[in-house]
Amino acid sequence: YSHRTLLSTAERVVEDLGLTAASQLAIRTPLSDPRTIAGGLLASLVAGATAVFDDRSGRHADGSAAALEADAALVAPGVDPPEAAWLSTDDIELG
Repeated sequence: YSHRTLLSTAERVVEDLGLTAASQLAIRTPLSDPRTIAGGLLASLVAGATAVFDDRSGRHADGSAAALEADAALVAPGVDPPEAAWLSTDDIELG
């Protein structure tokens, strides 16, 4: 993927999630996925937000968060994150 593609994807994610310099973005997807790089790491850098790599996801049976509750999250498909603002890697298109 080109730098332009990755950065334009990151900018879309910043807008979609409403990320700001005060935001904390929980990244719960593998770094081996280029959508994690663009939609997680680069989006955090573009917004000046804090990227938090968190390998826990979803909720406990009682509905409480099993993971860190951040301002927004990038998650794997089928995960129900505790954050109100979130995207699945399936929501991110590169190219």
